[in-house]
Amino acid sequence: LAGSAGLWPALLPRLRAQARLRRSDLVAELAARLGAQSRQEKVASYYHEMEQGLLPASGVSDTVLEALGKILGWSGEALRGAGGLPAPPAGASEAAPGAVFARTTPLPADAAAAPPPSPTGRAESAGADWDEVDRLFRGGA
Repeated sequence: LAGSAGLWPALLPRLRAQARLRRSDLVAELAARLGAQSRQEKVASYYHEMEQGLLPASGVSDTVLEALGKILGWSGEALRGAGGLPAPPAGASEAAPGAVFARTTPLPADAAAAPPPSPTGRAESAGADWDEVDRLFRGGA
């Protein structure tokens, strides 16, 4: 119901705005703190996915969250917690308390054997294209 990034899509842009940082400035600082200045474009892509709720919180390392927390004035632990909290459903104030709605669509027979596509369009396995930035944002704590 809430995706895999918890409250990050609501929280991160708000914290960035409170810190009066443009996304590009935040990304430059984050890349510097991670020692990934030469991979700033990749850091920007992953940070964008964090703000959009497309990057599973469980894959983002504590190193990233601590660095991001120092930039935004939050602890890495608090950011980790916010990434694990369920976001309120859209229109929650209009729905009855405790109401849950779900739909399922049967999968074609051949779809059960194939792994689901990555929500980010990146390969899920740690293949030859993975580098330290991928490990920091997708490899977990």
